Amino acid sequence: MEARTAVRAEEDDMATENPGRPEEGIARPERLERPERPERLEDSIALELVGASYRALCDSASVRELQVGGQELIDRVVDEYFDPEFVIHSPHPGVTLDNAGTKQWTAEVIKAFPDYQATVDDEFARGDKVVTRWTARGTHQGEFLGISPTGKELPVQGITVSHYANGKIVESWSQWDSAALMEQLGAYPSGTGRP
Repeated sequence: MEARTAVRAEEDDMATENPGRPEEGIARPERLERPERPERLEDSIALELVGASYRALCDSASVRELQVGGQELIDRVVDEYFDPEFVIHSPHPGVTLDNAGTKQWTAEVIKAFPDYQATVDDEFARGDKVVTRWTARGTHQGEFLGISPTGKELPVQGITVSHYANGKIVESWSQWDSAALMEQLGAYPSGTGRP
């Protein structure tokens, strides 16, 4: 027992002499509890803006309206929520990285997956950025990325970071499981996630 106490005292002395180097047997500092942050007004504004854009472009009722309203309505909705100089940093195949590309991509997705809808699985904001984890679903009933309709109901998951300024989304970054989608569409061999 005395030997263990002596070793412990030696470790405590080493921690005092050389803090921050746990790889040499020095005791690590106790975990500090972070105080809860009060909700910030700009976080709430960002969440509401991005949430409204998702509702306008991705929920099932909105998609039906967009189908009926066609490209003109898609253009109006994108213009309402996205800045004229909007940039998407995650390219979609065959479309430009701006509002025109967002309009084109939205129209192509709705045409290929007429029952398309996305649900927000998790969302949080910090200042002028919102992170959204989402799941999109739809039945492949039209050509998509050169692939003929399969009739399959397809889920895909992703995460989008949206940056907003002056009440509009000015840029975004998205990562989604495109390999799994292409595998479900039959473009990739099953189980490989690639061509």
